[in-house]
Amino acid sequence: YANNPRSEAQACVQMLLSDPMPYDQQVIVCMDPNLEAQLESFLIQYQIPYFRVNERKTTLAFRLIQDLLNLVQVKSNKNLIRLIQNDLIKMDDRISTIKYLETFGFDLNEVLKPLTHVKTQIETTTVKSTLGGDRGTAPFERLEKKAEKSLSAIRSQLTQLDTLDSDHFETFLPRLFDVFLSFFDGFTDEDIESINKIKSVFENAYPYLKTMKDPYPVLSFALSNLKHSNPQTGGLILTDIKHSMIPNKKRIFLLSCTQ
Repeated sequence: YANNPRSEAQACVQMLLSDPMPYDQQVIVCMDPNLEAQLESFLIQYQIPYFRVNERKTTLAFRLIQDLLNLVQVKSNKNLIRLIQNDLIKMDDRISTIKYLETFGFDLNEVLKPLTHVKTQIETTTVKSTLGGDRGTAPFERLEKKAEKSLSAIRSQLTQLDTLDSDHFETFLPRLFDVFLSFFDGFTDEDIESINKIKSVFENAYPYLKTMKDPYPVLSFALSNLKHSNPQTGGLILTDIKHSMIPNKKRIFLLSCTQ
């Protein structure tokens, strides 16, 4: 049992790391498909081998460029949270930041300035309703302070994203790529390979994309198909409830059961 999906995914990974049972004897079933991305983030971070049947390995870098592109196109609360869930984004308190954004439903435009929503808007009906009436505001003020500390570390990048103009495709791609690179504070061999693959997609697809009225669906599709060069055929299996009937395994984790 965990208080939130991220904690549930993290607890599952911690158990995998502390248990001597071989990874290839275990299966993780995400009953909520939205949890798979968060779980993958932890599996990649702790270098736990995993695979989906007939699928090559993905990386945090591939997810990051997709999350950035999605957020530029739709600056919604959902896309902002998905970006922050990526562990390439360095944050002091990721869980509190996600909880804050989920509580208030803020989108990208509302976090580009220092957060003072609880302090300055506490008397409004909307905020009172959000905070549960007369329960007190101290917990929410603390939550906002933690979220502000985390978001302030990446606010310059978020501001750059907000200023990107997708109508000018020629300048949009290199600027998006620059923002993407700014989230790295070091480069592993896997990071370098991932970055080069993304760069190749941009360079090879550009002559065709620039002729399209709306090139972004095609670009998103191309990025979503990026995988690591080495097929992942060993390790634990990550799947959903529809494909969970896998024989001859010793342990199956069922996550998101409250769904």
